Amino acid sequence: GLHKPSCMHIALTLRHAQPGVKERFITDLKTAIDHVKAHPEEKGSMAPIYGMAATIPMRGLVSDMLKKYLDLIFKV
Repeated sequence: GLHKPSCMHIALTLRHAQPGVKERFITDLKTAIDHVKAHPEEKGSMAPIYGMAATIPMRGLVSDMLKKYLDLIFKV
């Protein structure tokens, strides 16, 4: 998982190799970091889901629960 140790995952594809994408990504990332630093009180709603998932030893159960959760929040 991406929580032990804490880390970040970034997937890159050929589309990301287009001219200007790297520069825009860096600019957007810096803007996002500045925003988080300026507004530490603003929090998303997914942290409890990931925190709970990290404490359950039965990985299959975690996978099943997360799939059901995503099905609920992404109804078409």
